[in-house]
Amino acid sequence: MFPSWLLENNTRLEALDLRQNSFVGPLKLPNHPTPNMDFLDISNNNISGQVPRNICSVFPNLDEVMMAMNGLTGSIPSCFGNMSSPPLFIDLSHNLLSTVKPEQVKRSLYVKLSNNNLGGQISPSIFNSSLFSYLYLDGNKFTGHVLDFQPTNNGIYLVSLDISDNQFSGTLPTRMGNFSNLRAIDLSRNHFDGPLPRDLCKLDNLEYLDLSENNLSGSVPSCFNPSSIKHVHLSKNQLSGSLTKAFYNSSSLVTLDIADNNLMGPISNWIGNLSALSVLLLRANRFAGDLPPQLCLLEHLTILDVSRNQLSGPLPFCLGNFSLKENLDKAGGTSHQTYLFVSSWQLSYETGLLAGKINDAGSSLGVGNASNLEPILPSSLLTSLIQQSTPPDFN
Repeated sequence: MFPSWLLENNTRLEALDLRQNSFVGPLKLPNHPTPNMDFLDISNNNISGQVPRNICSVFPNLDEVMMAMNGLTGSIPSCFGNMSSPPLFIDLSHNLLSTVKPEQVKRSLYVKLSNNNLGGQISPSIFNSSLFSYLYLDGNKFTGHVLDFQPTNNGIYLVSLDISDNQFSGTLPTRMGNFSNLRAIDLSRNHFDGPLPRDLCKLDNLEYLDLSENNLSGSVPSCFNPSSIKHVHLSKNQLSGSLTKAFYNSSSLVTLDIADNNLMGPISNWIGNLSALSVLLLRANRFAGDLPPQLCLLEHLTILDVSRNQLSGPLPFCLGNFSLKENLDKAGGTSHQTYLFVSSWQLSYETGLLAGKINDAGSSLGVGNASNLEPILPSSLLTSLIQQSTPPDFN
């Protein structure tokens, strides 16, 4: 049972941390106020029932409310939005909550309601808050369109937005560029369609963008090349056209995943400008031509997947001299392998050597029928290829 006696007998308590225990049953609060309490963490227990309606009167000065990973049901207390000083941090993720209204949380700085049973349409007013900076609504059942939102003067502080893994549909909001402080956007695993809005190009501080697993179409705006971007995930959409100069100046880019689209044209030589690139996934598009030798400039590259395209010509010979273990050591990771995917086969390599499955162990690299890459490899690579015939298992 929840140890309510702790609160009954300690009216001067300032912080209560009961996380990661095995408390069960409802959360029972005393009838008298505990005005000094500013931190409450009961995360990762088996507490059930609704959040008590009197929580705001019992704890009128709460700054942090952490109740994640329990079995809480019902709605979020409306009093949170009416407090003279509402909690700055609210984490009710991984529960069974079913109702949330913008006025209940929009005056808080950090709100995490991920992985509940929240549904219905989302109101644009939830973005117009004086303090709102971090909003996580992923893993719920929200539906409908994300209406085009325009921040007020008090609503420009949104830093991180995650509404992934819901049932949103319609086009992406076209005015996201007005949130100039945005650093992370995750709208993946929804049903968004239409083009990528050019307003994305205005997000100069953006570091993380995930729009994967939607129905987005059209080309990637050539203006989208923020220098601050580190991770881009656009896979499993219907994007088309060539990349032109998208990502051209994104020298901080670590992950570029544009697999499973309809992108075409050559892989541009400017790929060598992405000096921080570690993961490059171009699988299942219509890229054609040779693999550019500028790939050899990517000394931090650990995963390259160009399978299921229309590429031709030889593999860059520099792959045989790629000192990958040295690169991984510099990056602080010595326990990872590096993988090259050139066809339906998966080829792993570590410490500068390739290993994988081939058609003819004595002569060629297996490129299947998904690529026109010529089976030309340095002998140092072939020797290692022959020694292994099982692709790496990611499961």
